[in-house]
Amino acid sequence: MGTTYSFNTLPSATYKSIVKAPIVEPIIRLTLLRENENFAEDITSYVEREGGSLNINYQQGQRRSLSFTLKNEDGRFLPDIDRLWLNTKFKLELGIKFNKDDYVYNSAGVFVVSNPEATRSGAQKTIAIQCEDKFALLDGTLGGTLEGTYTVSQGANMRNEIQKILMQDNGNGYPLDSKPFIFDAMYSDATVVNDLSLNVGDSFGTAIIDLANSIACDVWYGVDGNLIFRSGTQDVTKLSEPTLWEYSDTETEYLDNTTTYNFTDVKNKIVVIGNNISDDLYYSGTAINNNPQSSTRVQLIGNRVKSITDSNISNDADCLSRAQYELVKASIMANTISFNSTYMIHLDVNNCITLTDSYYGYFMDRFVIQSLTIPLGANSKISISCCNVRTLPYYTDS
Repeated sequence: MGTTYSFNTLPSATYKSIVKAPIVEPIIRLTLLRENENFAEDITSYVEREGGSLNINYQQGQRRSLSFTLKNEDGRFLPDIDRLWLNTKFKLELGIKFNKDDYVYNSAGVFVVSNPEATRSGAQKTIAIQCEDKFALLDGTLGGTLEGTYTVSQGANMRNEIQKILMQDNGNGYPLDSKPFIFDAMYSDATVVNDLSLNVGDSFGTAIIDLANSIACDVWYGVDGNLIFRSGTQDVTKLSEPTLWEYSDTETEYLDNTTTYNFTDVKNKIVVIGNNISDDLYYSGTAINNNPQSSTRVQLIGNRVKSITDSNISNDADCLSRAQYELVKASIMANTISFNSTYMIHLDVNNCITLTDSYYGYFMDRFVIQSLTIPLGANSKISISCCNVRTLPYYTDS
């Protein structure tokens, strides 16, 4: 009888040896959850491994989507209010089988069913399922749309207001999200600058993203289904981020590379206009890419400007923080390389890896991950898009 490990408790040296082994055996675990997200049933044995995938993108709100197909010979997964229906949730874990009978798993997200499609082809009966992460329950995709007006009041504590939103009755006696959310401690005293008014047809998700943007925070659902608010300005250089993996063109994990030059998306100057002071005077902040190592710096290519107006910001310092935050995000999106990697279970977006590639002239260069595509198949390889940290506006060699 083998042993099952959690990735978080497995020694890093053991995990590294597993990933670097000549044969890596990917596995998954898919769990059907109850309304409160407690365990309902392990349905892994019903999953058709080929064809499904997990996609993760660095962005506000919805970051993760999942697709898979279930074997459905007995009809147990045909959409029905007692089994698979609106608001049905799944938990995905990525894993690796090793040492013949040992297993390691890592949480990969909590998802809500969006568009199931049942198919019958001769004797074969299946159901293909598309899922979104839980932010879809807030942003109008699968819920969170207002039927009346709602106001987040000026001067209110932001953390408390977000908690109130999450605890709004969904209409079926359950809150939008009762799971504890994670709020960056440095903003525990942050308050709402102006009344934020939502109208019929607006979504709570839009309000949550607006509030996060006003304090330059990332907001998304983590792998265990908790809403997370985290500062986007604490490490704009990405130098203190841990390195999740060291890729090299001399190692088997690094498979190939394509560099995309998204010239139309390049921004090197962000101007943020905040709340008005009086008459025609407004709070403001400007962030400029003057990094001499960046190939998109203003001094080299001229201004590529994006302007943002946000009346929820009430001083110049916060306007500047928001501008710096948006400049880093824009730089990550515009300067990407893509490559395939052997299967791993611990990678996530907005985290760093290093890359050595003699063709492109990289030697232990740090890259921040922008997107991941992870097939669920037994012989899967991961597609990674990332940005060279040297091109970011605040990078230094120190």
